[in-house]
Amino acid sequence: MENQSAESAKGSSARVSGEATILLVEDHPETAYVMQRLLGMNGLHVHIARSVQEALAQAELRRFDLILCDIGLPDGDGSAILNEIRKHYPIEGIVLSAHAFPADIERSRAAGYIEHLIKPITPERVLAAIRRHVRFDNA
Repeated sequence: MENQSAESAKGSSARVSGEATILLVEDHPETAYVMQRLLGMNGLHVHIARSVQEALAQAELRRFDLILCDIGLPDGDGSAILNEIRKHYPIEGIVLSAHAFPADIERSRAAGYIEHLIKPITPERVLAAIRRHVRFDNA
């Protein structure tokens, strides 16, 4: 199935300069490492969480500009992460998932995510999605 995105009409964040900080929630170590390096080379500061609990703990320690979140995580459904963090501060999120059915995309949208990117995904597509929602120095 071809990569698709589900976008909402929420618009971009107001960040205009500096290094954007991303919370990448991904349980596959190699994928997380490659994404962290790719995003870092493009002016983003990336923190990795490998579970729902780890993501929530990191969000208590610092503010993030955006969440990139896998949905299938070892300790639960990643769709709940966004709303939990929003209880503390406003943030947008993009789903990175192998779940590609229309119902999966709708579930992401209902959970508050602004896009649903389907794996496998190209680095260019991830960066383009981030740039649509977070403005940073290298944008």
